[in-house]
Amino acid sequence: VGRVERPESKEGAAKIDAWIESVNALHEGDDKSGAQFVYSKNMPDIETVMREFDPEVEEALRNSGFPDNLPDMDLKSTIKYMCAILDIPVYEGYMNESLHLMFTAYMHLKNNPYLRAEATTPGKGKG
Repeated sequence: VGRVERPESKEGAAKIDAWIESVNALHEGDDKSGAQFVYSKNMPDIETVMREFDPEVEEALRNSGFPDNLPDMDLKSTIKYMCAILDIPVYEGYMNESLHLMFTAYMHLKNNPYLRAEATTPGKGKG
């Protein structure tokens, strides 16, 4: 969740309402995001995976050139690397479940109306 610069404004109120709506949908499980998927191994819940990074972690990722400067790795190593950044465990023989959780989180973020509004706000993202 990003910051709403002026929550009292009409635009700020709309962003907050959109965020509340998306969180409620997540809790109610009324979207078709795989929220009903049962993992074979212990996995964090989607809300844990989607929480905001600490500012230090964001800064380190930004300074590293992530994701453009990923080390040269095979696919399996890249999946483990990406899951490690998101604190998603990768169990031997169950990598598909780790990927499922990672892409479920991605889908939630991509479809979040608040984040879409942030991306199209001048100076906030790539519209």
